[in-house]
Amino acid sequence: MKHQITRLPISAKDGISIFVFADLQEGSAGFDEEAWLQFLDHLEATPNAYAIGLGDYQDFLRPSMRTRLQASISGDTSAAQMLENMIVQDQDRFIKKYFTRLKGKLLGLHSGHHEYELLNGSNTSMRLASAMGCPYLGWSASTRLVLEAGGKGKGKGHNYAYTIVSTHGNGGGRNATGDIRALNEMVNSFVCDQVIRGHSCKAVSFMPVRRYVIRRQGPAGYETQIPRAMNVGGFCRSYTDGWKSSYAERAGYMPQPLTYGVIRIRISQRRDNDNKFGNKPKRPATYLEVENVNLGESMRAETNAGG
Repeated sequence: MKHQITRLPISAKDGISIFVFADLQEGSAGFDEEAWLQFLDHLEATPNAYAIGLGDYQDFLRPSMRTRLQASISGDTSAAQMLENMIVQDQDRFIKKYFTRLKGKLLGLHSGHHEYELLNGSNTSMRLASAMGCPYLGWSASTRLVLEAGGKGKGKGHNYAYTIVSTHGNGGGRNATGDIRALNEMVNSFVCDQVIRGHSCKAVSFMPVRRYVIRRQGPAGYETQIPRAMNVGGFCRSYTDGWKSSYAERAGYMPQPLTYGVIRIRISQRRDNDNKFGNKPKRPATYLEVENVNLGESMRAETNAGG
């Protein structure tokens, strides 16, 4: 597990937005270029917006296929180098076409299942992160966001922390209940503000628990924590129009909408209404208002519906 501290400016007007994406699987028949470009448009149009990638950016050599191919060229260093050259060349094309607009916006990129291990010991996800000038987050990571509110006035001139545990994910099953279970396990394992995962291409967002963290010092009592949990979808259709069926279609998985997640954080001032245990502050307190949303495909509006 990797760990990082990231400092970002936050304004009382715009707050901050963290776009969370995964599973483009570009190169497969199901990759939806239009959906990905719409995601980039939304990110660029949003003030003070950043992004985290959760893996599976391209589809070359998913695990089942990679193992067989590497076994077939085992011991043939020339063939291995030729294959790697082809993969690197294709990744350069992918970066230029689909990722350059993300430069300067990425808080980090995770590893995933759909990647290739290079001869120097690195992998294509590490290479992508290097090309984008952002941290490589491995399979799972913790991020402490230090939100810097500068200037004068309420909620300004202070720093606020928001902690995130993120991972590509594994398993999940055919139904979203498996993803909810996996997110609950993350919430139980890590005391943080937010957990996020991808992998299953299912969109889930909820607040699983309200925590009372008993104070270890200062006045007796507790601090309240309400962790958020989000599973993000992807940009690859599991069912394609035509005879080229994807592996998900052949396995009988349910088709999923193309989605991504957004974590919206705003600064607010209010009095604490939770005074049941005598913890009401004497003056208004500063809060981070957090909203998790899954966005993506919309339904086409039908004309003359019901007529």
